[in-house]
Formats: sequence, C-alpha cells, structure tokens
Amino acid sequence: MACKGICHKYQAKCGQDKSRYGNGQKRCQTCEIYIKWEGLRCPCCSYKLRTKPKNRIYKERLREAEK
Repeated sequence: MACKGICHKYQAKCGQDKSRYGNGQKRCQTCEIYIKWEGLRCPCCSYKLRTKPKNRIYKERLREAEK
C-alpha cells in the first residue's frame, strides 16, 4: 500500500512537554509521519498505526510519564 497524501492534513506537530505518544499522536510507518487521529488505522493507506514507541528507552520514559 502506498501513501495517497490524505494523511498530511492530520499531521501532528511536536510538543515540548511530553513524548509524541504521550500526547496521543500515532505513527504511520508507510507514510512516515505522526498524525493526530482517533482510529487505529491510517486514513490514507489503512496501515495499522503505532501507538507505543519501539525503543526500550522511550518505552520506559512513556511509562514513567504516565504514572
């Protein structure tokens, strides 16, 4: 599946206070952007969105921020 460009109108800006996932942003690996979207799939390519970081360090930071 390829990016059709629909997701760019939902593209999220980086926040200063928390991580992107802590702010409710999700990442589409196909489109390679963070989006602010309520669904579980990308509105553009229907690929499943990442809701948690891959890296162990960032996972630990997210857990600590949620406490």
